[in-house]
Amino acid sequence: MNDRNKNDGKFIKKYIKSFCNACSGIKYVIKFERNLVIMILATFIVTILGFYYKINAYEWLFIILAIGNVIGTELINSAKLVASSWEKLPVNDT
Repeated sequence: MNDRNKNDGKFIKKYIKSFCNACSGIKYVIKFERNLVIMILATFIVTILGFYYKINAYEWLFIILAIGNVIGTELINSAKLVASSWEKLPVNDT
């Protein structure tokens, strides 16, 4: 049996820890990456303008996909930047 599929009661704790790490990363990027703050501001402006101009569902779909692509790419870029500045640390997977 694969260790990943084993139900030993710790998988929920691991997922919660992973989610908390992701939230910490997002907080870090918002705090230290000026570009992401600008992108979030632009997202709010685009959303307000979308409601103002009453765009249809297909236009919303493309706007949401574009916003997701831009912000996702920025988060990946920031993660690579932060990870490259870390020293190799021992990993503790307990």
